[in-house]
Amino acid sequence: SCDLKITQYCDLDNICVYCHEMSNKQGKHGDLNLIAKIWKSQYPGTELAIGGGNPLAHPGLENFLRTVTARGIIPNITMNMLHMKKFGPTLKRFQEDRLMYGLGISYRGGDGFKYLPDDIDYSNVVFHMILGVHSLGDCMQVIKWCRDRDVTPKILLLGYKTYGKGKDYYNPELQKELDRWKGFSLQRLFLFEGVTISFDNLAITQLDLQKQVSKEDWELLFQGPDQTHTFYVDAVEETVAGTSTSDIRYPIKETDTIIDIFNKVKKEY
Repeated sequence: SCDLKITQYCDLDNICVYCHEMSNKQGKHGDLNLIAKIWKSQYPGTELAIGGGNPLAHPGLENFLRTVTARGIIPNITMNMLHMKKFGPTLKRFQEDRLMYGLGISYRGGDGFKYLPDDIDYSNVVFHMILGVHSLGDCMQVIKWCRDRDVTPKILLLGYKTYGKGKDYYNPELQKELDRWKGFSLQRLFLFEGVTISFDNLAITQLDLQKQVSKEDWELLFQGPDQTHTFYVDAVEETVAGTSTSDIRYPIKETDTIIDIFNKVKKEY
């Protein structure tokens, strides 16, 4: 799978003070024609996790989605909860035309639910939460909201990135919340039936998750280290890296194939 950043633009730069991408209102959009060109070499059935900035603000997104879905690529989109109401009609059209498979919603707190439109399909939505920024109570809010709508609650717990704005925002209180997650909160979360919980690799490391599950569960569920089956493409800077926080970046050339690009970061790993 590929984590694809298509834009640096976002109008929430004064709200998401921990944004590791440092997106803002002056951010530029990426060249999706270039990305579509190099993506011709990708196999059908692979995942494309599209984000930003605010990916829905990119004027070329719909055409790009039509191009990649026609090739059998599976696009998922991640966006902030506070953008949902404004872009609700666009999301509904994407769902009806089967231009995206899943939707990741970056959680913004209890009052953020008022921004979620009523007329889109939430059956394949995953709520994204950041360790240290969000708490077990936030998870409870999401679980209740989903169950009230007869939707299976799905939560992705992301590790806290001391990168970009996240480096400056890091503070002792945030570390205390991280420590709470590593302690009782995680064990309590495992007790919920009918809730799908997943973790990125940074969260797995910060929670020392391998020690909290059985060897059998670990071997069954762990999908492998970053850069062995995943990579990151920045369409704005036209670079590729192992992850969004990697310091080593390789420029993208028009003659590159996705296989070439992935092999660079895999070899580095």
